[in-house]
Amino acid sequence: MPTLSVAPADDVSGFELAPLPATGGAYVAMLNRMGEPVWWNKALPQSVFRARYDSAAQTVTWVGLNQDTGAQTFITSTLDRVETRVPAPQNAHQDFALLPEGGFVVLVLDDRDVDGTTVRGESLQEVGPDGAVRVLWSSWDSLTW
Repeated sequence: MPTLSVAPADDVSGFELAPLPATGGAYVAMLNRMGEPVWWNKALPQSVFRARYDSAAQTVTWVGLNQDTGAQTFITSTLDRVETRVPAPQNAHQDFALLPEGGFVVLVLDDRDVDGTTVRGESLQEVGPDGAVRVLWSSWDSLTW
């Protein structure tokens, strides 16, 4: 089964996310340097490409879907599986960076109509711990038509 290496925020060797074969792939575990499970949860959806581990806070974060609305959301889980959720911008990429104060920076697709043609752009957005969104940069600021 494939594994995903999760880079830590400090000098400690990385952790690894691995499916638990005995559960038929229904659960995933984070293994420490000695191969011991330190966290487990229901398997991340196949659409999840990136998960981030914050060694200071001992949390794992990924972009998933809100079960009620289907909207993208940042899901942060403690090692004892207590989850918090912060809405992600619509059309956010799966890859993101954690900010020291608890927010996120993420690339977001920003398609626009230009003379009857859809043109793909992107923006870099900051999402605060409270879900407030601030556009830091947009490719549309650099394009001229």
